[in-house]
Amino acid sequence: LTPIPAKKCPNFARALYSNLTGYTNTQFMVRIPLVWTDDPEASSDPWETWNDVRSVCEHHACLSVALELTSDLPDQDTVEQWGAEQVKMIIVPTSIFLTNASGVPVL
Repeated sequence: LTPIPAKKCPNFARALYSNLTGYTNTQFMVRIPLVWTDDPEASSDPWETWNDVRSVCEHHACLSVALELTSDLPDQDTVEQWGAEQVKMIIVPTSIFLTNASGVPVL
């Protein structure tokens, strides 16, 4: 599982591709948030970052995406866009849970 890449990450993608081609039978998951939390109004879409990484890595079969849920949810079109991807993992950070009146964590 890789750390979250920057919005524009050609060096990250090239280094990842180098590792993908250098090691056989090694799976890499790129951690991508549903929404950029540092700038939710950013023009760049996290899916575009994933697509850039995947393209540089030539759609390598050992590369997959791990989606990280965020407290801000994207619009329905963005969610449907991710539905076309082979998401191997969903990361649910504890920071997005709230505590209800009974003291139980809820989403």
